[in-house]
Amino acid sequence: MIAAFVQAQAGVVARRQLLAAGVTCGEIDSRLARRQLVTRFRGVYAPGHLHLGVHGHRTAAVLAVPGALLSHRSGAALHGAGRDGTRWHVTVPGNGGRRPHHRQIVIHTSTTLAPDDLCVLAGLPATSLARSIVDAADHLQRRQLANLLAQAERASLLDLAAVRETLERVRARPTPGYARLAGVLAEHAQLGAQLSRSDVEAALRGIAVRARLPPPQLNRMVGGDEVDALWPDLRLGIEIDSWEFHRDRRSFVADRAKLRRLYLQGLTVLPYAAADVVFRPAAVAKELRNVHARAGRLWP
Repeated sequence: MIAAFVQAQAGVVARRQLLAAGVTCGEIDSRLARRQLVTRFRGVYAPGHLHLGVHGHRTAAVLAVPGALLSHRSGAALHGAGRDGTRWHVTVPGNGGRRPHHRQIVIHTSTTLAPDDLCVLAGLPATSLARSIVDAADHLQRRQLANLLAQAERASLLDLAAVRETLERVRARPTPGYARLAGVLAEHAQLGAQLSRSDVEAALRGIAVRARLPPPQLNRMVGGDEVDALWPDLRLGIEIDSWEFHRDRRSFVADRAKLRRLYLQGLTVLPYAAADVVFRPAAVAKELRNVHARAGRLWP
């Protein structure tokens, strides 16, 4: 019977499960005394050892708190975004009340969980990735939050609309993470903004004015490769990288090969994101001047 539980639950079983299945307290305690069962958390056991995988530890944390959902940073890690911290985070729906205390488990309560916030993943009850990110914002620094979003996006897991909707739904809840996550989402949206070619070209012309350069030649062919902005007399150019075009390995590799070919033709081509050119023109102009100055060609 115990073997069936641990096989189905990543190597762990809860005391309450054994009692409900007809195993007596005396039998459980006898197995503990003989180390046929080993305690992972109070009321949660592994069969004779604690050599559990990550999923076994997650399962143990959920079993240790009746009615709990894996959540916050732990929930995001279960979805495949980020890593588990040194403690496991779980959430219990409701107003709280008396809960068991576990040194390695952070127990949260919530009255704002909606059906869309709930899921079962790899056999574990958990909060959705969007809800996990929103709740984790109270416990992570801004840079950690930005990294979490980036990791979720790289794994093709991120639904920004769901994160924003969840954040707005719980915004009345007085937490320090709201403003922090709202700022990270705004920055993330700006970096991934869908900018038109005309927006970028207008920004490139403005950058040339700031840098006291002549207008660039736009979309100029150089040896079979198109350069987004080129100052041929200075052997200087700008190439605009787009996140949309770099989501597969082939385009990523081809873009680097293009930059190498241009470099071998004597061109200094600086790669920028479209958002850098549009939203940070002064910084781009300064960098252009610095690069050319280091080459010994000072502009007037």
